[in-house]
Amino acid sequence: MKFEPKNNHVELEIKDNIFIIDPMAAQAKAEEIQELLKSSIAGKENTLVNDAILKDMTSSAKKCIDLLLGKGTSDKLFTEKDSYYDVMDVYFFITENVNKKCAEKNAEYKDKK
Repeated sequence: MKFEPKNNHVELEIKDNIFIIDPMAAQAKAEEIQELLKSSIAGKENTLVNDAILKDMTSSAKKCIDLLLGKGTSDKLFTEKDSYYDVMDVYFFITENVNKKCAEKNAEYKDKK
């Protein structure tokens, strides 16, 4: 009997760049990412979004992407013209695929019981 390792990483193409992510390492950063996203709006929940809040929210989202893809990645992916939604679209694309891979692996292990 021979063991053949599987590809347990997530490979993503974002703006013509290929990123290989360890899904469990990404999920291990979930608490830090949640804190970053919360901190950008902490105490401002009942305030209309203004330029300063939007800039802070966008900066926090970029930091989350850097945590997932590597330091400095968001600077390579985004320009000043990219909006908050552009950044969040990339963030959700990453997390959606990481979560999907983790769910697949969990189902695979559950089926082996």
